[in-house]
Amino acid sequence: MPPRRSLAVNHDGDGERPKLADVACGTPERVYIASPISTYQTPRYDRMLTEIAQHYPRAEILQARHLFQSTADWRRRWPQLLPTLTGLVFFSDVDSTIGLGVWSEIQDAADRIPVWFLDDDGRWHSLDHVAVHVTGQNLSRFATVQTPGSFGTVPVARDALPKGGA
Repeated sequence: MPPRRSLAVNHDGDGERPKLADVACGTPERVYIASPISTYQTPRYDRMLTEIAQHYPRAEILQARHLFQSTADWRRRWPQLLPTLTGLVFFSDVDSTIGLGVWSEIQDAADRIPVWFLDDDGRWHSLDHVAVHVTGQNLSRFATVQTPGSFGTVPVARDALPKGGA
């Protein structure tokens, strides 16, 4: 397995428009939405989904909340789903946290496809422009996401996943 790079922070506030991986002509774009389970049944989730769908009108939007029945189902099927994706968009809970599952999806996708963070103000940030600080508080509040302009940032090693996996 190749060494994993760190989630270094670049705070340029560039306001980039989210791009997807290059695909062959006629190949459908497939964008995966990753967010904490606690967001799944909220109006906020639906607002984020609308924003994502507007940015990718021709893409198939794949929502974890509809794809997986359980954590065990996710563990079993995620490795086969990942190579079919052309992009991953994630957002945090209202307290800026993500769980171990979302953190793992980001880690897995980062070396393969574009990964974007969508903040509550509708701003898009490429993964290179956010800091993901592993707190290890618990599995559902495993890491905090910080964007340019938010309070202090700490680069985090991407291979900091605890032994035993997700």
